Amino acid sequence: MHATIFKSAIVCFEALLLAVPPRFRVTYGNEMVLLFRCRLERAARRGSASLLICATAGLVDLAITAMLQRFSERKASRAPCLVVPKGDPLMNRIVMNVKLTLRNMIRAPGFTVAVLTTLALGTGATIAMFAVTDATLLRPLPYPSSDRLVAVQNMDDRMRPDAFGPPYLRDLRSRIHSLDRIAGYSPSWDQTVTGAGEPQNVTSAYVTDDLFELLGVTAVTGRTFISEEYAARTNRVTVVSRAFWNRHFGRDVALNGQVIRLGDQPHVIVGIIEQDFRLPQTQSAVSSNLNNAELWLPFSLNPYVNVRSVPVMNIIGRLAPDSTAAAGNQELQVVAASLAGDYPETSRGRTLKSEALHDLVTHPIESTVLVLFGAVSFLLLIACGNVANLLLARGSARQFELAVRRSLGATRRIIIEQLFVETFMIGSAGSLLGLLIAGWAIVSIPSLGLKGLPPTADIRIDWQVGAFTAIVAAIITVLLGLIPALKLSSANEQVNLRNGTRTTEFGGQSLREILIVSEVALTLTLLVGAGLLARSFWKLSHVNPGFRPENALTIPISLPNTIYGTDESRRNFFGEVITRLQQLPGVRTAAAVNRAPLTGNVLVPVEIEGKHGQVTVDRRVSTPAYFAAIGIPLVEGRDFTSDDRPQSEPVAILNRTAALQFWPDGHAMGRRLRLILRSGPGPWIRVVGISGDIRHHGLDRAFQPEVYVPYVQAAIESMVVVVRTGVPPEAVAGSARNAIWSLDRSLPVDQMRPLEQYVEASLEEPRIRMVFLNGFAAFALLLAGVGLYGVVAYSVSRQRRDIGIRVALGARPARIVQDIVWRSFLLAAVGTAAGLAASALLSKALAGLLFGVTPTDSTTLISVTALVLFICGIASFVPARRVTGFDPADVLKGD
Repeated sequence: MHATIFKSAIVCFEALLLAVPPRFRVTYGNEMVLLFRCRLERAARRGSASLLICATAGLVDLAITAMLQRFSERKASRAPCLVVPKGDPLMNRIVMNVKLTLRNMIRAPGFTVAVLTTLALGTGATIAMFAVTDATLLRPLPYPSSDRLVAVQNMDDRMRPDAFGPPYLRDLRSRIHSLDRIAGYSPSWDQTVTGAGEPQNVTSAYVTDDLFELLGVTAVTGRTFISEEYAARTNRVTVVSRAFWNRHFGRDVALNGQVIRLGDQPHVIVGIIEQDFRLPQTQSAVSSNLNNAELWLPFSLNPYVNVRSVPVMNIIGRLAPDSTAAAGNQELQVVAASLAGDYPETSRGRTLKSEALHDLVTHPIESTVLVLFGAVSFLLLIACGNVANLLLARGSARQFELAVRRSLGATRRIIIEQLFVETFMIGSAGSLLGLLIAGWAIVSIPSLGLKGLPPTADIRIDWQVGAFTAIVAAIITVLLGLIPALKLSSANEQVNLRNGTRTTEFGGQSLREILIVSEVALTLTLLVGAGLLARSFWKLSHVNPGFRPENALTIPISLPNTIYGTDESRRNFFGEVITRLQQLPGVRTAAAVNRAPLTGNVLVPVEIEGKHGQVTVDRRVSTPAYFAAIGIPLVEGRDFTSDDRPQSEPVAILNRTAALQFWPDGHAMGRRLRLILRSGPGPWIRVVGISGDIRHHGLDRAFQPEVYVPYVQAAIESMVVVVRTGVPPEAVAGSARNAIWSLDRSLPVDQMRPLEQYVEASLEEPRIRMVFLNGFAAFALLLAGVGLYGVVAYSVSRQRRDIGIRVALGARPARIVQDIVWRSFLLAAVGTAAGLAASALLSKALAGLLFGVTPTDSTTLISVTALVLFICGIASFVPARRVTGFDPADVLKGD
């Protein structure tokens, strides 16, 4: 982040230096850049916030210097810059308008603060969200020729993406000619690092030859892997990130063949890669890259390197110079057919397709980012409408001033120039303040609080964000300057200076009302979207997950094959762990399962006895008492017991969805099925129990068929121990860690956490969307209310004479208040109707983000409409009541 801010600031400084007069730039330019660079280096040592403040202050100072040097009226002999000739009327008018604008802003501090604050908040939110959109969706991936990188996807019979078995890489390299380089990697592979303090789990990635070259990665210290290391399993080497090196060895320690132990095997560190390198995120049914790797290993060390039936490899490639994406997909269809003929067990029914790597990486977060960027764009329009109303109201108060200027010979063009200079300075100042707010938010809040961003997303202030800020400032200048300038410059003034009265006819009221209608419409559109997401989140957070997450602690444990290489050793270890944990104070039940709820699935085909074909189920491996520990009810039959042994008949427990899907007659007990495992069809398994359904795949997902098998009959290496407690889970975490380490001190248990955190994690992204959109909508509602209040207050002040006459003739003040409020209510009603029509489009865009709520949810629409009308009613009633607070005789004395 430091480097990004530093480089961006230098580029902006050198670009802004072009605004300085040539003579001044030639004389002092190099020294100014050098001084600015030194200040940035000193500020960088104090942190990112100090660096950002220093950069902003330097840029603002240069902008002021450029303006003073270019527009100064000093004599040429006293200033080393291009002095404005006294005879140049255009430059003289610009100088005069700048001075007049600054004087007017100082004279009206309340107005200036209100306008700049409104613009700063609106533009700040918009710039920050544009930075997210640019980093996530618009910016190319940080790899060479990234626009030609594609991911090769292995689609199953339901067109779901899957990973590849590692041997498929050789087949694809020999059969695909539309890609000139193909490589594979297995991401997010947890490794146990020992020998440097407590054992730790570190995310690693297995990579094949050509991957680093394909992604343009080089080691800053040492080297990457050589061809022999990619091919042989005997060379145990690794490349680490700079963050890992600094954390384990120290920033000032030189690379000199240091050794770390992964699992129980020593690995030599041969190189260090800068920590900003990230593998592209590619999700599939089996393999995903949700965490940044800190260790990279040659794929020859992967335990499944020669197993075709285990899909653990993601494959990417670069299109050949003479090839296209369409041609590549056509070739992949031919390759898929040939693979199905050569390897029917693993390739039959499979389809190959390629997708642009950029599209694949950005797809999961695309809808969320676009919705939020659209929301802040609406917010900026509302802020602009509010500021335009303030400028119109202030312009009405300045009619006498403008009339005097016109009577002294100022043309309409000169008046428009003055108003545009004012608007330009206001818009530029508001945008610069917004850029400061956005920069502070980006530096202070990691990823702006958004979850699920791809690892390659690097949110920063760069020239694209700077250009967007300039465009926003230009648009604001046009939107805010054109309307008041045309209205005020064409007003028909009748100025009576002899008696000191000022009477003008200004036709800006209808325009302000149009702006208010637009603000209300945009606000209601935002509120509808926010209301739908809030209702959706409420329903999602109240979904019954099928288990009881409270008072449960999860402890992931992965056993190294080098120590626990047999089923018997693994069964003995987990059996002893569960026994010791159950003896701890505060522990009620302990059990283990291969995957904790809401953490993914293991899909396998299954055959039903007496039926043709296969279906896919989620396979779970659990120990006895798991259903009691997790809080899943047993609907029928029994749990696994100590009588279920490796040599006894294989048994299984189905969830209710699987039982009804496989045997709709409701008689699943005692029936048999068998799983099609990676090594081939397994034995026939008898159903001994039926459990309740659990939302393993997400709170917003439907129940899926699941089959549980006992751990003693499927002793795998990695399990998650679940401890049900009678006290807060954190209270037993320390004793649970010691109990596990009493059996094996080399096992990492640093990832234990309460089961409730899995539920909270599944709600995190919907919560962030809801909070963002509701915050934008609340600010928009505030702006709309303030805008309507200002319009009504201005209208009342302009009609004081007419209202005084009506009251003097006998009109009741309550009736006058009613008329004013009714007119304002009509404006709000028109804006509400337009907003309801516009919200239909936004609701369709939100449809994929909703749970349990339709885009036309009547409760949301009615509630939001009532809220908007209520706020607008209050905003119009308060200033309307002022008509009862003055004496009509005082108003009429002026006449």
